[in-house]
Amino acid sequence: MPQAILLADVPELGAKGDVVVVSKGYMRNYLGPRKLAHEASDQVIEEARRRAEEDADEEAEDRTGREREGDGDDGTHDADGTDRVRQRRGGPVMRPGGPAR
Repeated sequence: MPQAILLADVPELGAKGDVVVVSKGYMRNYLGPRKLAHEASDQVIEEARRRAEEDADEEAEDRTGREREGDGDDGTHDADGTDRVRQRRGGPVMRPGGPAR
């Protein structure tokens, strides 16, 4: 079975940049035409792993820099000190075989 590198998040398969093993037909007929993945050679897989490690290192550096700054703002208060409330949108949930609840 060929390996593929995902170019976008694919539900129930993986996230962008993941190296996954898929069948030839799934790669040829679904992932490839939709530009969701491309076939991975050993060289491409090694490059993707190196890039992922670099991204993880950069994220760790960013995180430590933000922790040092530490202004204490967790993003849940407005400038005047009042609590910020997030409202969810949506209506009743339709369930198969029954009325909305």
